[in-house]
Parts: sequence; C-alpha cells; structure tokens
Amino acid sequence: MSALNLSFAIFIVVAASFIVYVIVKKIKHKYFLDALKLKLLSVKLAKKYEKSEKDDWIKEVNLSGQLASILINLKVPFSLESAVNYIGEEIFFYVAVPGDSMQFVMRQIQGLWPDAQVEEVDDYNIFNNTGFSTGVYLKQKHNVVLPIRTFEEA
Repeated sequence: MSALNLSFAIFIVVAASFIVYVIVKKIKHKYFLDALKLKLLSVKLAKKYEKSEKDDWIKEVNLSGQLASILINLKVPFSLESAVNYIGEEIFFYVAVPGDSMQFVMRQIQGLWPDAQVEEVDDYNIFNNTGFSTGVYLKQKHNVVLPIRTFEEA
C-alpha cells in the first residue's frame, strides 16, 4: 500500500509541476505579446541655445532619471529611443508604451518638461541608406541585488 501512495504522490508532484510550467509559459507569452502592442510617442524638446548655468545638464539628467523611474514603476514593457531623422542635427526622442498607459506617460512628460511637445505617431523607419544605427543595453557587472549607481556616484 505504501508503494501505491508513493507512486500517487510522485504523480501529483509531476502533474502540479507541469501545470505550473504551462501557466508560467502562458504568462511569459502574454507579456511578450503585450510588448508588441506598444504605442509610439514623439517627444520634441525646445532647443536651448543660450549657455546659461553649467549645472543645466545635471538638471536634465535628473529629469531623465525621474522619467525612467516613472516608466519602471508602471511595471509594463516600454522603450526609450533617440534618433536623428534623415540628415541633420535635430534629435528626436521616442517613448513606446502600452496604449492604456499612453495618456499617463504624456502627462508625466509634460510635467517634467513643460515646453515639450508630445504626440502619438506612427512607427518610423530607423534605417537610412546614408546613415547608421546603433543600440545599447544596460547590464549590471556584479550582483543584480546591488542598485545601479547614479551619475554622481559613478
């Protein structure tokens, strides 16, 4: 009788493990599909031609950090992009977020940069036959439990 109980217990553990595996796969699949349904926002910032204070760049870095923190706290997939369209020196910024978070993100950007123009746009082509494309990603060198340093600490 104990061999039968042991066999039944092993069957239950294997069945439960399989069910958990299937559920995790479905959640990851849904997360991946949600990442493909992002809406693209174009963010145009006003140019500052005057050389005011030398600490202006610190303010911009802090504002960018606040935006990243807001996007991370949404706990949804997002993308931040910067691009130079065609030929020129004007830099365009893009934020891709899920459709239900779009209005919230637009308001947050307007709150951080009051003179910014934020609008929904169709996707753009990043490839230019006379240009080039680069990409970067952030990865921690050491233990992932340790926080990422700010520009002041680095």
